[in-house]
Amino acid sequence: MTNKIVSDKEKELLDLITEYRDYLLYVIGLLREKNVDLSVEKKMANYDKTHKIFTLPNFLERCYLISIRQYLSLVDAYYYEFKMKTVSQEKKFTEYFAKFNKTNFIKSANGRVAKKVRSKYFWVYYVFYYFKIAYKVRFDDSFLYALFYYLKIPPAVLIYAKKHAENHIRNFKKKNLDLTVLLMDEKLKEKIEEVRKCF
Repeated sequence: MTNKIVSDKEKELLDLITEYRDYLLYVIGLLREKNVDLSVEKKMANYDKTHKIFTLPNFLERCYLISIRQYLSLVDAYYYEFKMKTVSQEKKFTEYFAKFNKTNFIKSANGRVAKKVRSKYFWVYYVFYYFKIAYKVRFDDSFLYALFYYLKIPPAVLIYAKKHAENHIRNFKKKNLDLTVLLMDEKLKEKIEEVRKCF
């Protein structure tokens, strides 16, 4: 009975990963079809996906594309490992996440390093959170936890990222501002540029 439950959970996670992998491949294909120019000289780039059209500065475009490729490589690795293995990953996840909490993570790392790591993964998460809103993609924490596990990033970083990204977006919604305006914010541009350099 236990094996059946675990098997169902694994199948659900694999389905989610497959779905997200297909979506990322679609976005990359869309950018290629549009002949996206990644040179810094090109100031603006248009994205068009069926019912949605939005415009972003070029360095954000680079960040999106690089981030997508980064995540796609992780999804691919996890996807094929999941298909090849019969042993449940659930125990590994549980044991790994049990080692960390926010306090221990902050205390165990040098202050500058901890801040850099939190900043880097907060903005990577933020970029994909925007994709979730713009394209109404199925996107939940189980997928992110799987990726963070393979990145060897403590769950505290994900919790931190999720909290601040959601708060930031919620504040903009209260002001009835379009989310594309949020991406034009100068401080946000700086942070996303930092993420782009990390890759």
